[in-house]
Amino acid sequence: MRRLAVLGSSGTIGTYVLNVVRKYPQKFKIKSLCVYNNIQNLISSAWEFMPQAVGVSDSNIDYNYLKEQLPPYTKIYIGQQALEQTIDSDDIDFVVAASSGIASLKAVMLGINQGKTIALANKEVLVSGGEIIMKAAKKNQILPIDSEHSAILQCLQKEDAKSVKRIILTASGGAFFGKSKNEMKDITPKQALEHPNWSMGKKITVDSATMMNKGLEIIEAKHLFQKDNVDYVIHPQSIVHSMVEFADNSIIAQAANPSMEIPVLYALSYPERLLSEVEPLDFGNMSLSFFAPDEVNFPFPKLARFAYNKGGLTPAVMVAADQKAVELFLDKKIRFLDIYELVEYCVTNLTYNDNITIENILTVENTVREYLEKDYNKIIKHS
Repeated sequence: MRRLAVLGSSGTIGTYVLNVVRKYPQKFKIKSLCVYNNIQNLISSAWEFMPQAVGVSDSNIDYNYLKEQLPPYTKIYIGQQALEQTIDSDDIDFVVAASSGIASLKAVMLGINQGKTIALANKEVLVSGGEIIMKAAKKNQILPIDSEHSAILQCLQKEDAKSVKRIILTASGGAFFGKSKNEMKDITPKQALEHPNWSMGKKITVDSATMMNKGLEIIEAKHLFQKDNVDYVIHPQSIVHSMVEFADNSIIAQAANPSMEIPVLYALSYPERLLSEVEPLDFGNMSLSFFAPDEVNFPFPKLARFAYNKGGLTPAVMVAADQKAVELFLDKKIRFLDIYELVEYCVTNLTYNDNITIENILTVENTVREYLEKDYNKIIKHS
């Protein structure tokens, strides 16, 4: 039985994880849960799964109120260290890192150092800290939950890594594929949050619309699979989730109807496969299409490659700038196209020469976010 800590248990991926545990109680046991501030969800989940500990990252939460609402003897952690505290137990051997942003960076590294398996649903952690994380991790200690990277992992099973010629990610194209920058200048948050295929959180949905999501995934794939040759194609149906091309020019692809249930199941049960409730594919009644990327109107993947090649803390700058820019867009303080302008400005103009450490990554995040909060209007006018 795998003993789970779920970081971000109230989010989209966390919800999928808890559904898997409900379905397979003989295989998984929830030992701890952590949320940012969704207290009612945490209380409900705690009574259902009876974890030994819960955490809340928001330090403004009332400890006494929470204690009154939770099952007796539940350990409670509140504040910035809650993510690490909820996994720091010998009773936990498997950590689902599904919290947003780089908040779980310390917890992921702690889990790795303690020998726990990490099921990673968080792109930003590997994009910002992949260099130090992958050096610390053993083979298959980090299992991806992202549908694209889960697909790659599945394609590589029993294959010789030396025979891999290229990794090919697929991208739905988001809500606006085929549109020009001129057609996107008046895009509203409501429009950007209407993804054609996937039901996801707000940040990742906007990233999908801008194609930043694919930029993050390119860097994530480079770190996870230690391969530099990572491409992507536009595949609007989101049926083929990624492909691997081998030395003989043959390609293995992983395909399924778009649902996060399969990658969540695969990460939790790896290398075993469990039954899912996802509708099977009917190839006789579908049409699949693939298109070349458009990096003129959607330049984020190109910027991500630049950030990766520049190295150091530049990917962390990009992650922090994008998080803040998306917040500003959702708050209707900037336009849709301004997201790229802000991130590109930060990536090309903000330089940090410090070594890649967890502390330095977190410092960069705070510095960049504060910088954009104060000066975003000046940057947009300058751009």
